[in-house]
Amino acid sequence: MGSDVRTLLMLFAKNGTGRYPFHVVILLTTALLRWPFSTYERWQVSQRSVNSVPENMSEHIPESSPENIPESGPENGPIFIVGHWRSGTTFLYNVLSRAPQFTYVSPLATGLPWNFLTLGSWLQPLLNKALPKSRFIDRVPVSPDSPQEDEIALASMQSLSFYHGLYFPKHFTSHFNAGIFLEGCSRREIRHWEKTVAHFYKKLQLQHPSRQLLVKNPVYTARIAQLRRLWPNAKFIHIYRNPYTVFQSTENFYHKLFPEMALQPFDQVPIRDTILSSYPKMMEALYRDTKTLPRENFIELQFERFEANPMAELQRIYSQLGLDGWAMAKPLFEQYLADQKHYQKNQYDFSAHSIEQVSNHWWPFIARWGYHAPRPHG
Repeated sequence: MGSDVRTLLMLFAKNGTGRYPFHVVILLTTALLRWPFSTYERWQVSQRSVNSVPENMSEHIPESSPENIPESGPENGPIFIVGHWRSGTTFLYNVLSRAPQFTYVSPLATGLPWNFLTLGSWLQPLLNKALPKSRFIDRVPVSPDSPQEDEIALASMQSLSFYHGLYFPKHFTSHFNAGIFLEGCSRREIRHWEKTVAHFYKKLQLQHPSRQLLVKNPVYTARIAQLRRLWPNAKFIHIYRNPYTVFQSTENFYHKLFPEMALQPFDQVPIRDTILSSYPKMMEALYRDTKTLPRENFIELQFERFEANPMAELQRIYSQLGLDGWAMAKPLFEQYLADQKHYQKNQYDFSAHSIEQVSNHWWPFIARWGYHAPRPHG
């Protein structure tokens, strides 16, 4: 609903309009109605500058080799939270976002990425009432200041996103591989993504110019090299979780998302095969692209350890990444964690077949992190 006309027409031309033509009419109509406001906001943003937003983003194309990263860049790049879906990235993001030193992606920016500084701010009271009380996939509470990942917003602004595979399941695999691994992408598509993410991040920074940008996006687990090229001083927090639990939770994630988001039939989507094959590919990219990062720019957390002793792990993040503001943030973290103490996670049963498949496909990372196979159900 927050997309622009150009992106919508491009996606419909490539994927078809699906089985809900009335939805398509609504999408295009709202995009047309917002077009004057979007145009004004783009002009307004172009007239302003933020020191932490890199310039000339469109003049280079990301390469996988870290050795090609330029030396110069913003003094205070973003902090990226990465990790495979269902690994605890949302929990970590929600906690860290309590610190007043950070700015992040709000629900308003997610839903109206082209308009959240102008039209969105005017409509905010109405839009706040339309927010769900919690995420339907895991019952995590949602409020007007709940941090969101940037992928949904970026999917409404340009053509590279794995979310397009959720909207158009007939082309799920190609959208997934392009949106995560940039497979089959043209130089023009990559350049357009660069320009779009720079524009979006600049808008986020303009809301709070003195704050550091905090972003969470599982997609970026496989995009570290690209992000390092765009923001040479960016910092990365990787959180991982028991792979057997991640697999079960990710399957549940897709089975709940498709009925809510798909404009086309999705029975043919190879969900299980996609999860099994993409996880090691993402992790291999992560470790390849972070091996030259200095200690103060990369830290790993085990979800189970973070869940058991979050304050100690949060302090470790601040210490290792060289972040200021711990004394101010600490009581805010403690208050948020106290408010969440009654949250109940989803529980999963593990079939012998699923355990075998995960072990066969993901064993190098299961062994690396010291996990053990759960007892099969039944």
